[in-house]
Order: sequence, then C-alpha cells, then structure tokens
Amino acid sequence: MAQHDLRLKREYKELKSKYTVLGDVRFSGVVRMTSYYRNMSLAYNDLATSTKNLSFSPYPVDLAEAVGGANRGQPFLELVLEGNPLPNSYYKIGYSFNHSFLGLGQDSSRQSGIRQFLKFEANSTTKIGRIDLVAGGGANWISMSPLTLSRKEFRIEPFEKIPWDWYTDSPKKYNDYYSKSSIRTDERFGQAATQGFSLRFSELPQRFSYMIFYGKTSRNTGSSIPFLPFNTFASRLDRQFGKNAIFGVNYYQQFGKTDRVNDIKDARQIITGDFKLASEDVFFRAEIGQGGIINPFTNQEWDWGTAINVNARISRAITKIPIAIQFYDIHKNVVSQESSGFNTNLKAPSGGVSRTLEFDGNMYVNILQEVGMVSNNRIGGVLRLNEELGKFKIEVGNALSVEKENLYDTITIQHRVNSFSRSRFVPFGSKSGPYQRVRNRFMRSFETLGVTDSISDYKKGFNSLDVTMKYQLDLGKRSLILVNYNSLGSVGEGAQLIPQFSDDAFYRTAYEEISAYFLLNQKVVLLAFAGYERVVGNNRTIVSPENGRPVNQTGTGFGVGVDWDFMQNGGIYLRHKWFNHEDANFVLDQFKGQETSVEVKIFF
Repeated sequence: MAQHDLRLKREYKELKSKYTVLGDVRFSGVVRMTSYYRNMSLAYNDLATSTKNLSFSPYPVDLAEAVGGANRGQPFLELVLEGNPLPNSYYKIGYSFNHSFLGLGQDSSRQSGIRQFLKFEANSTTKIGRIDLVAGGGANWISMSPLTLSRKEFRIEPFEKIPWDWYTDSPKKYNDYYSKSSIRTDERFGQAATQGFSLRFSELPQRFSYMIFYGKTSRNTGSSIPFLPFNTFASRLDRQFGKNAIFGVNYYQQFGKTDRVNDIKDARQIITGDFKLASEDVFFRAEIGQGGIINPFTNQEWDWGTAINVNARISRAITKIPIAIQFYDIHKNVVSQESSGFNTNLKAPSGGVSRTLEFDGNMYVNILQEVGMVSNNRIGGVLRLNEELGKFKIEVGNALSVEKENLYDTITIQHRVNSFSRSRFVPFGSKSGPYQRVRNRFMRSFETLGVTDSISDYKKGFNSLDVTMKYQLDLGKRSLILVNYNSLGSVGEGAQLIPQFSDDAFYRTAYEEISAYFLLNQKVVLLAFAGYERVVGNNRTIVSPENGRPVNQTGTGFGVGVDWDFMQNGGIYLRHKWFNHEDANFVLDQFKGQETSVEVKIFF
C-alpha cells in the first residue's frame, strides 16, 4: 500500500507541474485550426467538392457522415478536466466540439454547428490493486492483442501533417524520425478506437491483470439494419512472470442479429492465448487461437478457423545486424475489424451481413499490404534488417504471403503517392473515380482491380519490399535530414521470395519517395518532398474499354512546407503540394492539381 501511495503522490506532483491548477482541479487541452485550399485543373467527375475548394476541415463532414455513419472531422477544441478527490482516486472528464465549415459549395459552405462529447475516466487504488474506469466520450484507446483488439499501423511520411500530431518541438520530431527505426518492430503501440464502457484491474495479487470492454468500436459504429445494433465485447486476463514475460488469454466477440424475431445471428468470435517476452536485446511475442463467424452465409452454424502470429526481434548485441522476423497463418474466418490485420472475407463485413459489400469501409479483398501488416486467408512471413554506417542508416523489409484459398478475382492496391490528398476527393467513398474502382479511407486511398483469366487452381502470391535510407548532415548549428523511401510490390501466381518485375505478375507497383528536413533553428524547419508511383497490370487482368490494354498508371507529387514553433506549446504548419495522376490506357483515369494546407495548433 505504501508503494501505491508513493506512486500516486509522484504522479500527482508531476500533473500539478504540467497543468494549470485551480484548487484540486486541473485543465488541459488543445485548439486546432486548419484550412485547405485545393485547385484542380483536371479532376475526376465525381469530385465531392468543387475543383476550386476552400474548407476548414480535412474532410467534408456531412458527406463523411452519409458514407461512414460518423463525424470524421477533427475537433476544433478538446478540453480535459482532471482531479484527485481523494489521495488514492482520480477522475478525468473530456469535452470536445467541432465546427462544420464544409466547403461543399452552395449554402452548405456557410453552415456551422457544434459537435461535442463527454468522457469520464476515474481510477482508485485499493488494498488488492488498482481499478481504472472509462465510460462514454469519443475515442477510448484499448490494446488487447494483435489478433483481437489492436490497430493497423500504416506508414506515415513525416512531410504530411497528421491531425493527432503531439509534437510541440518540430526539430525534435524530425530528429526522432531520423534516429528511430521507421520499420515497425512490434505491436506495442497499436490500439483500437472504442466507445463504451471499459474496466481494468491491475496490480492484482499474484501479478494478475484483467480488462473488460463493452460497447462499440470505430469499425462497427453503424449497423446495416436499423434498430439492430452491432456491438463488441472483449476481455483479457494476463499474468506477469519475472520482469519480462507475460502470458495472456483474450476473448473477443462482435454480435448482432439480422432478424430479432426469428433469432438470426450475425456474429464473429475469437479466442486466443499469447505469450510475450520483452527485454533490452530480445522481443518475442506469439499468439495462437481460433476464430469463427455465424450469420446467414454460414446457415446459422459457427464456422471456425485457426490463427497463429509470431514476432521476434533480436538486437545488435546478439546479432551483428539487428533483425526482426514474423510468421503468420490466419484462416479466413478469423475476423476482427479492430485487429492489426485486414479482413478479406466478404462473408464477414463490418456492420452486419446486409451491408452492401462494395461500400464496406473495412473490406480489403486480396490486399497487397505494406511490410509488417497481415491479412486473414493468408499465410506469410516478414524479414526486416537495419544497419548504421556512421550517419547513414538503411532499413530493409521483405514480406511474402500466399492466400490459403483462391476466393476472389480482385486485387486491392494502395496508392502511396498523394494518398492524403486523394482520400479527400470522395471522403470515405467506395466505387469512386471514373471507373468506380477507387476506395478512399482516412488519409488513405485504395483501388480494387480485377483478374480476368479463367484459371482458378492456383493461389495468389503477394510480395512487398521496402528500403529506407536516411542521412543527417550537420551544417554548423543547423542540420539537414535526407530520407529516401522505396517500395516495390507484386501480386502473381504462387509464392515468390521477392516482388516480380516482369509481366508474370498480375499487378506490380513501385513507389519512390525523397524528402528533406532542414532544421533552420530551434523553432523553424523547412521541408521538401517528391514522390513517384507506378501501377502496371498484365494481360490476365482487366483491360481498358478504350484500347483493350491493361492498367498502366503513373503518379507524381511534389511539396514544400514550413513548421514554425511560434510559442512553447504551439506552432503553425504550412504545406503546399502539386500532384498529377494518369493512366496511359484507361484514359479517363487522370487528375492534376495543387493543394495548400495551414494548421495552427496550441496546447494548453
């Protein structure tokens, strides 16, 4: 008990020094103001906004609600109130609101409104352990295990200003990017966005911990059938052994009904056990279990499959070159929309089986994923290496996988260049673009492409190869950080050790990115960016109605920017980009334009 009291007093003292204190009540928060101006000289015909558009939100909120069922705009103000009513108790209440300056044209561009939420957190330390409660609010972040509750971790180029950026020291942000590996090494930082009720019991006797959650996640906020909710229940029990080892048991279930009267179920369930060992030189995590789905597609019978996911990392102290490896084997019926992996099973859509599949925002059929990301209906592995030669750093990641069953004749690729700008053309929309193949998600843009050959007795193989090179040049009191990122990918017939570079691949992709960050002084950073992308199909894939030839896409992007920390806890961030895209054969698939964004963010 004495240790608990000392820890709480220490935490309280740290909080008092960080926040404004009025008696026992502390306030903190952030104000974020953004504006976007886009000028398109050539655009898709289904562009959600005008070709010359000014908005004060990353995404047109009304359109996002119509497509995704939720407000996808970023908060204008977030306010947090905290206090300690008793020495061993703590509470937190959050408040947030957002304007609705949509930039959609006509009268809607002048509309504004308040969007708000209330969030309650509390904890208490007792004789048997600590209890943490979270209820209501916006996003409550929960991490359970990679196969159950976690988060997909896409690569984000530092040139792009992400809404949740917490840095108030811009030079430190880019120094961190240089000094830390940009290739994911484990799942410790992946968390799922939830809303509802969660209860945690930690510091229990015998070093046990327990977590329970009930509510909704960001992937099942809406149901495909009105008045029939699709909810989530999850729990985890774990025990720590020694200083570095933890064993846990996880239970995850999403459940709903397509017909309440006739009791027609629509649910998925996952039960796993995982073991994690984390020391300074070795990281190892293995998770194994079963998952199943029950819905009208399975004739109201549970249909089960197994899954295994193993990650290991070894430091330079053991091997001369740091190495990370991963192996996974995930059945198509192991489905969690909130896990670190993609769902490729059309019989388990988010929000319920009655959802129109082409508009399922969480369906990624046969995706060519980034290095380090996994998908169900897939068996695969990843190898990652990194080395330092003075101030020159190189990181290499190679991923290969093969589908377990050849279920579908489509392939999903990700557009890496201009992805943030592209995603705002038709926010959260599916079947967009001139050929209705583009699927936009939050700051991501994907395209679903077809395979047309009549052969079906093979398994599709997926390969991704990433190479990142970084160098820091000292220029007196200033420094210049240079980054070159390269990504090659292919989807072909059968397993391949590395991406295919010939027409043997159904589709092959290439992405080249060069960025520079000039740390002018302790408050100002100058940025520059250039990107190039290619997507090419072979004669076993869809062909253009104009000339009968396959996909042949080229995309480019160029950008400049400035980060200025004009105060200790605030900054102004300016970006301007020029972008271009065209397909030599699908002649309607082309756009060209430029976009300027300005963000002012102040923490208090």
